[in-house]
Amino acid sequence: MKLLSLISLLLLLSFSHCNVKDQIDELFLDISGNVSDDGQVVEGALIVLLDSPTLTDGVSLSNGSVTGANGNYTILRVKEGNYYVVAVDDVNNNFEFDQGVDRFGFHGVDPNQLDLLPTLVNVSAEDVENIDITYLIN
Repeated sequence: MKLLSLISLLLLLSFSHCNVKDQIDELFLDISGNVSDDGQVVEGALIVLLDSPTLTDGVSLSNGSVTGANGNYTILRVKEGNYYVVAVDDVNNNFEFDQGVDRFGFHGVDPNQLDLLPTLVNVSAEDVENIDITYLIN
């Protein structure tokens, strides 16, 4: 009887844990995507959210995410709003954008397709996926 009670308790805890985890995940919004340049994944790029499509020299790059070996990234706990998503290949690893040194690219910009304006990303109500950046310049 004790074994059955223990198993029931463990099952109840595991179900409630999943439910709590799902509820917490629903409270926070995420943005995710992939960064590549000319078809090659970009590992270690810093991904940040900006209020405007302007990236100025010296902007801090410490409040976003970093791409993994496959070029994928996820920015966790994003507040609802509209953002421009930019990737910066921080060549000198100083966590600041250095014009003329660091490569960068915005979501929605692809000169090969004649898309030259960054796309504004709306975050509201649910996670936003496939916010890819496919072209970097310096």
